[in-house]
Amino acid sequence: MNKLILLISFLSLSAILIFSRTPESPPVKPVYYSVPDQGCTIHVAVVDEQDIAFPGATIKSTGKDQGILTNPDGQAEIKITEQSWPIVISFIGYQHQEINVACGQTKPYLVQLYPDSSGNFRHCTSC
Repeated sequence: MNKLILLISFLSLSAILIFSRTPESPPVKPVYYSVPDQGCTIHVAVVDEQDIAFPGATIKSTGKDQGILTNPDGQAEIKITEQSWPIVISFIGYQHQEINVACGQTKPYLVQLYPDSSGNFRHCTSC
């Protein structure tokens, strides 16, 4: 009797193991994602009409709400999100300058601001 129970148990477990086996999964294909360009940091040096460092000038990426100010040495770093992008440099009482900057430039962009002789001392509206 013990042998019969042992045989039935063995056959039952064998059947469970054989029929419970899942089919092999197909090989997993790698998924590649395109990572958007992260842009780069641009260095800008701003001077006045006499080539003196211009602290406090505003530098903004065109179409963006936030900007940065140049440091006491007239220099600033701005992050752009594209490989090439226009930026605007402005200061009240001076003509604003718009330049196109590009990633890969190793030297700082040198921008010279000139007094606004029109008497229109409003801040740049396109900035």
